[in-house]
Amino acid sequence: MVDSPVAVVTGGSCGIGASVAKTIASLGHRIILTYNTHAFEAEEVVRCIREDGGDAIAVKVDAANAGEISLLAKHPWCKSGICALVLNHGMYERWPASQVDPDRMSKTLEINFLSSHRIWWELNSQIIDGASIVVIGSQLSTKGSVHGADYAASKAALTTWARSLALDVAERSIRVNVVAPGFVDTAILSQDSEKQRHEREEKVPLGRIADPDEIAGVVGFLCSEEAAYMTAGVIHVNGGLYRP
Repeated sequence: MVDSPVAVVTGGSCGIGASVAKTIASLGHRIILTYNTHAFEAEEVVRCIREDGGDAIAVKVDAANAGEISLLAKHPWCKSGICALVLNHGMYERWPASQVDPDRMSKTLEINFLSSHRIWWELNSQIIDGASIVVIGSQLSTKGSVHGADYAASKAALTTWARSLALDVAERSIRVNVVAPGFVDTAILSQDSEKQRHEREEKVPLGRIADPDEIAGVVGFLCSEEAAYMTAGVIHVNGGLYRP
């Protein structure tokens, strides 16, 4: 296991990130998963991966803390070469678009977009040629949101940056793709009433909300050799909810 390839998954303690960490681990990668406040959940993901015969470690990284991101890059596993980077961390607080003040907009952009760029910047020299970078975006990056304008803007910036980066690192055979989920059964929807959940399901042509594993399966594919000719793409995984 010592010589197995290394994958870094940010925001890997729960939801989509936890599923992604487990999925990529099942492909034979050692996993560095980051978390900020959910230490117990992160260690549970590590335990599950190890029980299944893989290897993983959880590292505390506050995405708004440049020092902690810098420390992540110094982890011994990173120095052995990173073959996959999944930028999944983020925040989403519901506020009417007209009530998003400059401070709130700045905070969301810092955590959802600028920190992703900083993580890539710090890890870039350790990302090997032929690696895969997957950014978790959102349908809202192009659709917009009346109650998440700051989130939508941050994901739009993240998506455009990722597609631009893909063009530049292609000479190293590094692929950069974006996965844009729709409704997913994660903490973001946990406060929904039964009526609200049903209303969401009715909006989706496939008639249901996605399980995090269904998003992770697409990420795992993009990190595999089977997706070796895919880069600069935005893959919408939303059950037909949004068709750009």
